Amino acid sequence: MADVMSAIKDEAFTQEPAIDGDGCKAKVKSFTAGLSALMEAAETESMRGCGLSDVLYESRVQEAYADILASAPDAEKSSVEVTLRERGYDPDYAPYEADEGECDLTGIDINCCPCGRHP
Repeated sequence: MADVMSAIKDEAFTQEPAIDGDGCKAKVKSFTAGLSALMEAAETESMRGCGLSDVLYESRVQEAYADILASAPDAEKSSVEVTLRERGYDPDYAPYEADEGECDLTGIDINCCPCGRHP
């Protein structure tokens, strides 16, 4: 997921203002300008391979949101966190605790789970 996030950040966060103070075009990075694209990419990447398991998806998307927040510049962290929370980010997220007979990765009954870790 990190490679996808890195590529999207490079593409989505680079903007060109008309002219800088020296009369030259300059690239300016704005984290919040590309935040929506980054969240969508994180959500799409989190869906891949989750086998329609909401437990696995939630774990992956929460990790991705935390990574996005961690990579935000200090000056933009609070606004990024507000936006992420609106999208479902939970800074106090606790991983699913499976009951007996459930997969701790997917939350699915081990007799039906497609993860491949059960006999």
